[in-house]
Amino acid sequence: MKKSKSSSKVPLSALYNMGNYEDMVKDILVDFSTLVDTDLGSIVYLLQQYPNSKFFIDECKNWTVYFSKCKVLTRKDINPLTVILKDDCKDQADNLYEELLQTKWEEVLKIAPYTDIMRLLTSTYEYAGYVITVKCRNELEEKFIKDKVNNWNTLVGKENPNSYSTFFIHDLQTRAKELLGVVAKSIYIYYHNPNFLNFKQGILKEDAAGILGNNVKLIEPYKGMVLPYDMTPDDLDLEVNYGKEYSTKRNQSCD
Repeated sequence: MKKSKSSSKVPLSALYNMGNYEDMVKDILVDFSTLVDTDLGSIVYLLQQYPNSKFFIDECKNWTVYFSKCKVLTRKDINPLTVILKDDCKDQADNLYEELLQTKWEEVLKIAPYTDIMRLLTSTYEYAGYVITVKCRNELEEKFIKDKVNNWNTLVGKENPNSYSTFFIHDLQTRAKELLGVVAKSIYIYYHNPNFLNFKQGILKEDAAGILGNNVKLIEPYKGMVLPYDMTPDDLDLEVNYGKEYSTKRNQSCD
């Protein structure tokens, strides 16, 4: 498999050292989608269930897991389905995503891979006296967490920011509004393009201005992943089997 030129790839570990958590305090609120890659899980579910859909771009059916991860992380729109939808169908992305949330989310969660943030928190911080609460969107996500880690708390709906000292946030635009006025906290922003004005240069969206009174850092979902900003078919490996690889990853070190 050919590799893109090194100048077009930046290792995320150069921007953030995932092992450097000395400044964390004990009350942590984590967005569910920073732990479980529902962005990737959503598009993989649709490609598995509807591989010949006329609404999807032709090339997406040949994407590898690595290539799909890169496409999801480097997309501009917060809705991950825009990655696979044809241009004239993208106006239906929000409706389709809401339908997934309401009717197919349990199936999406079964194949969505864990991020390294999940592995970090389950392998280290649950044994170090930290109180971890996961902010969920629905009861399915709550059940998923409770089945996975029985000593974590869950929350659906609006939190009281003053109850926590550390936040892991997935969607900067939404969460920055909810955390407006919060100061002297640690806020870890999920490293994907929807949170940035300029992803390659690391310039966050204007929404970050409302949380700059805090200790703000970036956190990568996949530690050390080399991310090609200018993606070409040379990054594809056509021999990857989606189902097998995702099934394998879901049975690895989180358990």
